[in-house]
Amino acid sequence: MDRLKELLIDETEESFQSEGVQPPEGGAQSGAEEFIEVEAYSIEEGLEHASKKLKTSIADLEYEILERGSSGFLGIGRRPYRILIKRLISRIPEELKGVTEMIQKGEAVQQDADGEFKIRVTKQGMFLIVKAPRGRGRRISLQEVQNALYERQISEIDVKLIEGIVNKARGKPVKIGEWQPNPDNDGKMSIEISEDEMKSYLTLIPPRRNGRIVELDDVVAELNKRNIIYGVKESAIKEAIENDQYNQPVLIAEGIPSHDGADARVEFKFKVDKEIQLEEDESGKVDFKELDLIENVVVGQVLATKVPPQKGQTGKTITGREIPSKDGRDIQLQPGKNVKVSEDRTQMIAEINGQVVYNKGRISVEPVYEVKGDVSLDTGNIVFLGTVIVRGNVEDGFSVKAAGNIDIRGNVGKAQLEAEGDIIIKQGLLGKDEAEIVAGNDIIAKFIERAKRVEAGRDILVSEGIMHSFVDAGKRVVCNGRRAMIVGGRVRAGEEVNAKVIGSPSFTETIVEVGLDPKSRQQLIELGEEFRNSKEKVHELNMNITTLQTQKKTGGGKLSPDKEEMLLNMLREKEELSARMAEIEDQIQEIRAYLTSLEEKGKVAVQNVVYPKVKITVKDANLEVRDDFKYVTFVQEAGNIKVLPYEEPKVQKKE
Repeated sequence: MDRLKELLIDETEESFQSEGVQPPEGGAQSGAEEFIEVEAYSIEEGLEHASKKLKTSIADLEYEILERGSSGFLGIGRRPYRILIKRLISRIPEELKGVTEMIQKGEAVQQDADGEFKIRVTKQGMFLIVKAPRGRGRRISLQEVQNALYERQISEIDVKLIEGIVNKARGKPVKIGEWQPNPDNDGKMSIEISEDEMKSYLTLIPPRRNGRIVELDDVVAELNKRNIIYGVKESAIKEAIENDQYNQPVLIAEGIPSHDGADARVEFKFKVDKEIQLEEDESGKVDFKELDLIENVVVGQVLATKVPPQKGQTGKTITGREIPSKDGRDIQLQPGKNVKVSEDRTQMIAEINGQVVYNKGRISVEPVYEVKGDVSLDTGNIVFLGTVIVRGNVEDGFSVKAAGNIDIRGNVGKAQLEAEGDIIIKQGLLGKDEAEIVAGNDIIAKFIERAKRVEAGRDILVSEGIMHSFVDAGKRVVCNGRRAMIVGGRVRAGEEVNAKVIGSPSFTETIVEVGLDPKSRQQLIELGEEFRNSKEKVHELNMNITTLQTQKKTGGGKLSPDKEEMLLNMLREKEELSARMAEIEDQIQEIRAYLTSLEEKGKVAVQNVVYPKVKITVKDANLEVRDDFKYVTFVQEAGNIKVLPYEEPKVQKKE
């Protein structure tokens, strides 16, 4: 094929030269041009788009990259190529156009082929077919045809007629004589039928001497005689006769086999066979904690669909006999716990949030996920749309998140717990200054030690103590056990903090705040920090903007392109920061107004003793304890903290 293309180019250049024209640069590939500009994320994509627009092959296109694209980083910053694409209209001589079209279509081109001839004897007469050579192929001679006629014992032929057919070589059959019946020399055929009557094969036997060939009507008549009436391949019979496919079986009839209908089946919409699939992060590291062993579902989620049974397809043999088939068998959906079947009986749907479980042919949704041992590498991190029960511990570095409650029967280490309901830690929390525990309702624990964040929407109930931790409760923090104490860190509650001991004999600094919404107070602190940082940034920007504007003024109102762009970016950033600072001020005012409107006065109650270096805030009144207080309750009155006798907490036992 490559050699043929070289010949085409050479012949094209010769054609140009014969016309007195200098061939354009690039040989047959050059000529008139059409242009199109495209944007695409790869050169290949751009060429494919241009080939469709210009209605030509990609092989006829040239391109120039006007603007190089970029794949970005993880899809961020992705930018397309801008490409100028040219379509070349070749100046190819007329005599070569047919060949070039074959090249474009990918067809094989045969340069040289000798001429051919064939003698056909049929009921209609004797025919001669002579085909012309191609390229430098040899022509058929009159003598070759005469010799073949002599061998076939075909005489009394008009030589002039034969010579004319040979010279013209049109490749079409021309009658050269009448057929003289001679059954002994005629071609024969055999037809075989498979035992199951699904296939039939034809074997042609060539004629001898001047005998005629087997024709289509001969085969059809034999098929009818053998009762072969279905699936007959007439084109295969014609091809076998025309191409002289002798002494080889040819498939000429084929029945249709029957197909039993497929049985109804259940198509699951969740992973029935759970396999651990570990994924790499951007740096190529594998997080062995993310095992994804729980498949959560929500109310109304479709868990499985029934694919209905299929009708069977009746078959037919080549003799027309029907082959029966069976329809597929139906099944009935069998839902498990907390799963219902749709009205049309084709779907199984979750009735609650929870974990989907497939066991003994039934689908169930469990509202509780139970870990028999520890939350560790064996389980990975846990995310569940229900309640999680852990019979063991939660090891360092792992997390448990639940839409219901979290019930830990052992200890919790440097971990993360998050529940929309309650969090119960039967033993205690050893946070190592990094643990984060967040509950929508209550947190109940034996002790809390060195936690980075403990937050409850309602109460935090601790039987032994809270040590060096940062604790927030929407309503109360209560330490009501035998050795209940609050030492170090910061404890905040919307209504009440109640403990046996607050602080320590060694005067450990301990902060206790009540009467304020802890979330709102924390938001105030964060907004204030953001406002201060933004103000410092604006001050820095003002200094840099002033410097560049001074340079622009002294430079005749011009800056270098880089500095001009830098100035515009600084002005834009200053405008955005100023707008954000105005938003922060509005948010701070709203939160302060909300905190002022709160009715809770708040109280801090201590059954045993409060040690010095304890800082108490009740709403907007502050007190730093300098001497021991015993059996007292601190409240706010007239903007000051008042000391009253101790008040017992009202604690309702939780199951």
